[in-house]
Amino acid sequence: MATGPSVTATEVEKLKGKCHVIAVNDSYRLAPWADMLYAADHKWWKHHSYCPTFAKERWSSVSGPGGWCQEATRYGLSLIKTRHAITLSFDPTVIHTGWNSAFQALNIAYLRGATRILLLGVDLNNRHGSHWFGDHPPGLQRSSPYSTFKRAFTEAAPIMAETGVKVVNCSPTSALDCYPVMGVADALRECLIT
Repeated sequence: MATGPSVTATEVEKLKGKCHVIAVNDSYRLAPWADMLYAADHKWWKHHSYCPTFAKERWSSVSGPGGWCQEATRYGLSLIKTRHAITLSFDPTVIHTGWNSAFQALNIAYLRGATRILLLGVDLNNRHGSHWFGDHPPGLQRSSPYSTFKRAFTEAAPIMAETGVKVVNCSPTSALDCYPVMGVADALRECLIT
């Protein structure tokens, strides 16, 4: 579950207790019950005081040695190595960045053995705003090269298909067109049938 403006509390609530959920960045605020909170940006974690009230797994990325590893560990975050690449990683100790946290969460789900992945809030455009909560505060704002983000998800599509992982885009206003689009309720119902 990413932070695109299409995310609504109503759609998020449909996921509760029905599947494993990786909340990306601020989406944990809509799903405090999620199984994992993933945010790559070290500044985001600091701004949110490392989200101490989030009870389940808290993960961030690390691209090399440095002070962030010690700081993240001190605040109870788990770390996974990253490599800048626009495709999926098959190495369970490394994820590829795709230059966005939502893609990194997709890579984590894939490496953890997911056979069906629902994408929520992966809008990859700003036609309806930047995020469901508005803009990040000053200091956390970053550029969003949507075409690069889209390329990463598109490169992953044939790999997902070849390995039998079904990915469904549950973001109704998404620019991502390499996965079937379906509402959350229908996607969950399909999971139960097949």
